[in-house]
Amino acid sequence: MLFRGLTAPRCAASIFCGVVLACLPTASPLWLLAALLIILTRTHIPAVLLAWCAGSLLAVPLSACYTQAGEAVLRAHTAFWSAIFQLPVICYLELHRARVMGSVVCGAIAGAAAAVASLLAFFFWRLRHPVRTEAL
Repeated sequence: MLFRGLTAPRCAASIFCGVVLACLPTASPLWLLAALLIILTRTHIPAVLLAWCAGSLLAVPLSACYTQAGEAVLRAHTAFWSAIFQLPVICYLELHRARVMGSVVCGAIAGAAAAVASLLAFFFWRLRHPVRTEAL
């Protein structure tokens, strides 16, 4: 009943969103925007919460890499980032801080890996247990 109507792409998107949300700094403007987008795009909330719990455990060892990853991304294209940070809404998301940018990058990578793993698990589950349709 809890996972009724959950398709593989919707499940993968929900897992991606939950892991990314777990890696972002809690109650920051970026976290609130991500939570709002999760609600508005109608992802599967129980799957998001499950991935958020798992992502919270994953975020502990990843947090050591946030600052280095953020600095590497921000220093890669300084002209691009200086133009982006002057946009009206982007300037309030605190992406100019290396730790916040690193949490976005590491969260996106971890979320993509978790989403791909869930798609592969669903694919192999369907190979082992095919859906049978009976003629009426």
